[in-house]
Formats: sequence, C-alpha cells, structure tokens
Amino acid sequence: MSPITLSILTPSDYGLLALANSFISVITVFVGMGLRQSFQLDYFHCTPQERKKLINDNIIIYLLVSTPLFVLLSCFYRKINTVIFIDSASYKLIFMSLLVSFIYFFVEFFYQVLKYQCNAKKIALLQVSIALLTVGLNVFFLLYLQCGVASILCAQAVGMLVVTFIALKTYIKKNCFAFFDMQRSTQNITNYIARGLPFIPSVLFAWILSCGDRWILAHYSNLHNVGIYSLANSFSQLFQLLILYPMTASYIPHVLNTFAQKKDQIHTLEQINKKTMIVCMTLVTITITVGFICTKSFLYTLLPTRYHEAINYIWLLLMGYVFLLGTYFSTILIQFKQKRLFTAFAFITPAILNILLNILLIPHFAIYGCVIATFSSYAAYFALTLWYNKRLTPANNL
Repeated sequence: MSPITLSILTPSDYGLLALANSFISVITVFVGMGLRQSFQLDYFHCTPQERKKLINDNIIIYLLVSTPLFVLLSCFYRKINTVIFIDSASYKLIFMSLLVSFIYFFVEFFYQVLKYQCNAKKIALLQVSIALLTVGLNVFFLLYLQCGVASILCAQAVGMLVVTFIALKTYIKKNCFAFFDMQRSTQNITNYIARGLPFIPSVLFAWILSCGDRWILAHYSNLHNVGIYSLANSFSQLFQLLILYPMTASYIPHVLNTFAQKKDQIHTLEQINKKTMIVCMTLVTITITVGFICTKSFLYTLLPTRYHEAINYIWLLLMGYVFLLGTYFSTILIQFKQKRLFTAFAFITPAILNILLNILLIPHFAIYGCVIATFSSYAAYFALTLWYNKRLTPANNL
C-alpha cells in the first residue's frame, strides 16, 4: 500500500479493506476445493504429459463448480454485507470482492506451476510488474473515480486479469490445450474433489492464522484498530515477496526434485535441509532486527501520522513470520511423502490456539493481543511440523 493511498484512506477505511481481503481469502478456500493443494502433492510424481492433463483437469473442474457458486453468492450480497462487513460495505465493494475471489484461483495456479518449474525470474518479474501496476491503479481509481475501498479491489482485479491473460498465453504456447479433454475431466470430478476436500480444513485454518484475527478484532474493538493492525501486518507481504516467494519458486522445487531423483539418500538430504533452515532463520532474524532499527525513524516520516501506531507492532509480527519461514523447510519432506492427512489437519492446533488467544487477549490488550496471538500461533505451527518431520525418516517411515 503506497503512502499516497494511505494518505487518502482513513484507518477505518483500511480496516474495511482488511475485512474485504479476509472475505476474499475465506471464499477462495471453499471454492478452490483443495484442488491446488492436491495438485502440489501429485505434480512431482507425474510425467510431463501427465502434468498437462493434471493442469487441464484442475482448470475445468474449478470452472464447472465455482461459476454457479459465485453467481449464487452475488444474489446474497445483502446478507454478506450484514454478516461479514458489519453493514459497512457497498454493493460495489462486495461485487469486486467476489470478482477477485473468482480470478484468484487462476492467478495462484499459474504462479504455482511456475514455481514447480523453478521459473523464479519470471515469477519475480511478473509479481513486481503487477505490484507496480496495482499501486498506480490504486492512486488513479481513488483520486479520479473516488470509489473508496472498492477502488483498491478494482485495481487488484485489473492486475489479476493481466496475470490471467499471461497465463492463458503461456497455456496456448506450451500446447496444453492438446490435453484438454472435457469428458475425462468431468468423469474424474468426483475423484478430484474427494482428494482435494481434506485440504479445506488445512487451508481454512491457515486462513484463520493469517486473516481471522481481523474479524475478532473488529468484533471486540473497531475498524480503526483493524486498519492499524492490518497495516502493521502488511509488512509481511514484503517478507513474502523478498523471502518466501523466491524460496517456494526455487529452493523447495529443487529439493523436491532432488528427493525424487535420489530417494535412497533422502535422510542425508533432509539433514542438509534442516541445517539450511537453521542458518536461514538465524540470518533472517538478524536482518529483520537490524533493518527495523535502522528504518524505524524513516517509517515515521514515510507513513501518515494517523498510522504511526502501526510501527510498534511490525517487528514482533515479522518475528512470527520467521517461524513461518521455518515451516517451509520442515514441510518439504512431509509434502514429498504425500502425508495428506497431516497436511490437511496440521493447522488445526495453531489455528485454535490463535482463536483462543485472540479472544482472551484482545479485550485486555487490543492490538497487542492480536500480535501476540499471531506470533505464538506461528511458533506452535513450526514446532508441530518440525516434530512430525523428525518422524519421517527411512528408519521410521510413517
């Protein structure tokens, strides 16, 4: 979010935007049906031709199921406004939220395939370009169309449509359409959904960890505090862009491919992976701490005065994301061994912990309650995945 945009939006507006993004996130959990999560477990066990069939099947099934669902949701926009947005959203905002939710699958699916192909440069270039386009459109729509929070979602939708168009061009260029078979896909629709549904609890609880606290904060506090907390937490997007995305686009696919090629050396390779994890988490912690100390005064100059409170929460929130970084390492072996049940329910414990801590702490500590809950939940998730990872050795293959 650019400083110009923040100077236009009030913290309450930003809080409403956070609720809209949370709504988008939870809708995509259900309409996505766990297809992308199931796809990530199958991809590295398929031949190039089978991968193209897998891609087509996922796209066809998503379109067949999600299209009528979004039409149905648009008919209940008044109910959505009451339950989700506390009667604070316009029809325009709700419609744009649904549109972004629908396109989201195609954008993330495209990025997912690029990551598995280790195409890190293309991902980075595309994401940076779309981010700059979105920021520019944010300012244009806010200043000239004056649609408020809906302007932000409109800019997001345009950026996502551009990515979808690029994905379509790539799809045609790679001759994926040659493997398009509506009959095959519809015949397997039950199988795909059955394989994907177990992941919905996992993605839902992951959403609770990343977004659910905003709704609890809105219930126990107000949209102003939601906006302040959301801005502080938005620095995690920078963390994801600079650290998590490059890692998922290069390191994780590389390790998974190495596991597939050297199955008899998985134990040794995993030990190397764990050592890399420790080094990375240590270096990132030091970098964040030093960087925050050096840039804190600059942030006070950069951000509008009404958002200065958010600076107090940035460091601790980013420390929580260091634990999230650790889970990217600890879950590689779990993903490769296709432990669907654990993957599907791994988020339950930290998500429940997150809800309980938010409910207990927010009435007493307001925004700090959210921050502590987020930090503690990511630490718990890291501990859980690391524990299960240690059980998945060749001598103890569960």
